[in-house]
Amino acid sequence: MRTITFFMALALALQLTYAQYPGDLDPTFGENGIVQTVIAPNQSWEADLVKDVLELSNGKILASGSARFDSRKKVAYVMYNSDGSIDETFGENGILLLAPSPELDNYALDAVELADGSILSCCYIFNPYTYMTYPFLAKIKDGALDTSFGNNGLVVTNIQFGLGEKMVLQEDDGKVIIAGYLEDNIMAARFNADGSLDTSFGENGISKIVIQGSENFSFAKDITLQSDGKILLGAFYSEAGIWKWVIVRLNADGTLDSSFADNGLRKMSVGEGHDFVLGIRVQEDGKIIVGGHSWDANLPTLRYSLAVARLNEDGSNDTSYGNNGVFRKEFIEEGCSYLTGLDIAANGKVYAAMSAEAKEFNKYDIGIVSLNEDGTLNDAFGGQGYIITDLNEEDHSQCIAIQRDGKILSGAFSYGSNGTPFTIVRYISDITSDINPAIQDKTSFVVYPNPVKDVLNIAFEEDFKVQIFDMSGRLVLTSNNNRTINLNGIAAGSYIVKLTAGSKTYTERFVKL
Repeated sequence: MRTITFFMALALALQLTYAQYPGDLDPTFGENGIVQTVIAPNQSWEADLVKDVLELSNGKILASGSARFDSRKKVAYVMYNSDGSIDETFGENGILLLAPSPELDNYALDAVELADGSILSCCYIFNPYTYMTYPFLAKIKDGALDTSFGNNGLVVTNIQFGLGEKMVLQEDDGKVIIAGYLEDNIMAARFNADGSLDTSFGENGISKIVIQGSENFSFAKDITLQSDGKILLGAFYSEAGIWKWVIVRLNADGTLDSSFADNGLRKMSVGEGHDFVLGIRVQEDGKIIVGGHSWDANLPTLRYSLAVARLNEDGSNDTSYGNNGVFRKEFIEEGCSYLTGLDIAANGKVYAAMSAEAKEFNKYDIGIVSLNEDGTLNDAFGGQGYIITDLNEEDHSQCIAIQRDGKILSGAFSYGSNGTPFTIVRYISDITSDINPAIQDKTSFVVYPNPVKDVLNIAFEEDFKVQIFDMSGRLVLTSNNNRTINLNGIAAGSYIVKLTAGSKTYTERFVKL
């Protein structure tokens, strides 16, 4: 009995030593929560720029962006397994490169997964000599371009001086809408499943929104759909030389929704200077979350606060949120806190990616901010509602994605002495899901040994049910009241143990050798 007690105590001590809490980097992902991939090796300066991360239904993770080869940019995709390792079945050794116009620059900005598991990506071509841009779509299936789509997997539009920043899938009919700008005015364009413009939307497939008094000075940066099919665009525009937020609501046919705010446009300021929108989402109750950043001062250093606002369905401020509808905070004292993307979790809390810049020290880091449903900081995350992570000499956040298990992915530029590789970071969160229940008392049960080769032992006093999930969320083993579990039938890797006792649930992680 003394021997058993000793090993249980040792296992508990080790467990507490390596306990992970919301806001911590996820040690089961890459190297201590960080994955970096050099796409274009042997360059004088690496410019592998990730712009979007997407968890697929099979648990794999797609990163989209661009990579510089000598003087030109190619679209770049990297596929990762759920633990951050490269999925070598995708493209060429896990990497897929595209260059519809090899003499020009090619970029990917966003991607969505279609119902059949294929991927549609929003890209653009940039001519550095004429400054002309052309949006294009790329469809990927089974790790390669889907040659049944467009011209060998690509649809290059004739939308000159247009750019699609973000895209959203209409799940009922498979159509996609991209949001961005056309001739420096807010644009939404809808495409049929075959890549052709949907002529029933806007004018021949394109809805161009020109704001009176701000002609050629407005840009959409994000898009989301309401449950009724209406379309919300998060954008900003210039008014008398000052950038301000504008939230646009379109009907399903691409026309402005006159029932929303001022004939479909909600113009707003959240500070006393320049304000920029970078993200927009809709809560389950129909209220609208908008995020960006807001100017504070120029001297002695440039300063911006991160800002998140909540609007009622009609576009008015929800005054029950934050301070009269707005949360606003400078997370780096006398520095800049730039929001780069946001999402809403199943628990109703907002999670936003942030670039934190203390410019007087020339220091740039990435971060994640979490807000409660009332617009206050969610102290369960990071102990103070946010976390700032120093990766390299200069780090800039780009995007955020919440996985099905509640973990948070963030893409970043992370510059060292030779430039930046594709960089993905994964965080533990306080988000509950079927495979990631609320984090509870870490002493509630013990799994040992950890790592384990053959038999996993569970120390727990009450009757219980055990479920073991792999890191993609797939259930691999179930057991009732069994305190010794034979693992010979499962592959090596990282796993989650979910223990249910009555109405309580607990989770732990272990590594199978």
